[in-house]
This record gives sequence, structure tokens and C-alpha cells, in this order.
Amino acid sequence: MAPQVVGVLTRRFGDFDAAEDAVQEALLDATAQWPEQGLPDNPRGRLIQVASRRMAERLRGEQARRRREERAAAQTPPDRWTAPPADDPHRTDRDERMRHRADTRGRLSRPTPHPPRPTSGAGAISSYGRRHRPGR
Repeated sequence: MAPQVVGVLTRRFGDFDAAEDAVQEALLDATAQWPEQGLPDNPRGRLIQVASRRMAERLRGEQARRRREERAAAQTPPDRWTAPPADDPHRTDRDERMRHRADTRGRLSRPTPHPPRPTSGAGAISSYGRRHRPGR
């Protein structure tokens, strides 16, 4: 039933990935609600309805975000779209502080190495090992 619902939404909205996500969310809602409220008369229709609403909400949200970004870009003068060159005589202390802040944040956000793994045979079995054991 889920592949049929994904097909309907893909044809309607033209986005397979978003349709798949919306159907998964609709199925999660259904598994939570249908055992308590009972199976609807038309389960496929109900999944299409819920998933379509999810996709419409997502599209409206993306359109609103895009409009906000376009408005913000229109309000920013073109000369402020890029940082001034390092040797610019009009460079201000604020520009230097912002560059330093970005450098500091970059250093702090770099990932740290993982702790060493145990070398003994007592480590966890990998998922590959569990699936491909002989005799299964």
C-alpha cells in the first residue's frame, strides 16, 4: 500500500524524496492512531490525505523561507555581500573582530578524535559479523 501512496504523491507533487518522507510520517501517525481509533474505511485514501497535507505544509514552509531570504538579500547592499579584502584601507576593527570570532569558532567546532578501541577480542561484534556467521 505504501508504494502506491508514494506513487500518487510523486505524481501530484513531482518530488519522490519528499513524497517518501511524507508517507513515512503518515505511516508513523497511522501506527500510533489506528490501533486506538480503529482502521479507517479507506486506509490508502487516509494515508494519501495525511501525506499530502504534510507535503503541502513542507512546500509552504520552503516557499516562505525562500521569500524571507530573497527579502533579506534585497535589503543588503551588494558591496556587503562579500567580506572586504585583508589589505583594504577601509577595513574596520569590527571586520577584524568578526574574522577573529569566526576563526575561534572554527577551531572550537572541529571534531575531536575518538578514544582508542580495545585491541582485545572482547570488543563488540560488528553488524557484518552478526549477519554473516557460518551456520546461520
